[in-house]
Amino acid sequence: MKKVLFLYTNTKWSGIASHGTVLARALIHSGINVIVGCPKESPIYENCAIAGVPVYHLKLKNFLDIVALFRLIYIVYKHGVDVIVSNLGKEYWHVAFVSILLRTKFIIVRHQANKLKYVTNLLISWLCDHVIAVSGAVKVALTECGVKPEKVTVIYSGVDLSVFDRSKFNSLETKKSLSITPDRVVIGTSGRLSADKGGLVLFNAFVMLLKKFPHLHLLFIGDGPIKEVIEREAASNDISQMVTITGFRTDMPFLYSAIDIFVLPTSGLESFGFSLIEAMAMEIPVIASNVGGIPEIITDNHNGLLVNQNDPAALADSIARLLDNSSSTTSNIAKNGHSTVQQHFSAQSFSDKFARFLNETQFLNETQFLNETQ
Repeated sequence: MKKVLFLYTNTKWSGIASHGTVLARALIHSGINVIVGCPKESPIYENCAIAGVPVYHLKLKNFLDIVALFRLIYIVYKHGVDVIVSNLGKEYWHVAFVSILLRTKFIIVRHQANKLKYVTNLLISWLCDHVIAVSGAVKVALTECGVKPEKVTVIYSGVDLSVFDRSKFNSLETKKSLSITPDRVVIGTSGRLSADKGGLVLFNAFVMLLKKFPHLHLLFIGDGPIKEVIEREAASNDISQMVTITGFRTDMPFLYSAIDIFVLPTSGLESFGFSLIEAMAMEIPVIASNVGGIPEIITDNHNGLLVNQNDPAALADSIARLLDNSSSTTSNIAKNGHSTVQQHFSAQSFSDKFARFLNETQFLNETQFLNETQ
């Protein structure tokens, strides 16, 4: 049986780490021989260990990290790895070298829709066997940089519906644990608090909404460089008691259960939107910026609402629409969102497609070669 090594060498939790945790667990259950390389201090290490996925310490600072290179060689050689799957740009050169040295397959999972650097483009074109794009938007970005379309396969990420199950949680108890009173309607988002994720756009929309809907509460799940900016703005508007910033957390399903409306207000590029499908799985009505891979998930007015990025007034209008209790839009969007995840973005669908790719796309070529040479 072929053995696949997945690399996730960042120490912090992110959508990429969520992608890796879900995929590794699901592939193990599908019978794929998977091991994971990541730093011991990263959440994915603990999550994989708990789930029974073989995981090995591998911390990579940058592409000049020689210690990490030898550690990678050791893991690949010792465990007879046939395929290395890389998720971060800083891993590419290490994996390329090891794939040549030990004759392994080299697959990149591309999570970004930004333009490739010239040297990265050369590496992908000449040294990488194949690229998995997490959305069609990412594939377009790759092909516009010169990567051949036939070298890129789109496989959407997925969430574990047995974990992201709203019926397992009590919304009022979750709100209480966050010091949010039961009468508050919670507008929430999750992810890094940075300018490109639109946290300030959401905050400004929230301030507008309070004039008409005074019983709202704003919940940020995450941490980042604009945390203090949001806290200062909340204080200057005398609404600090209406804004909660949790900081870094890993108990996402629990926290999502406190949210009544989920917003992904991205102000920059958004290759996919992992938090969006997590919220949809929890049957939360969602609103998101109409950018990148998000329209591949959301059909406007069906399973969510799409808004133009960097437009607080338009975002406030969309949230107000879902707050209107006389409309059935909110409940229909929540139900349709959950159905969308069941059909297209479940962990099972995700792993099935990835397993099929590994078995048919990568290894089939090897089998055909062997048959042709016998």
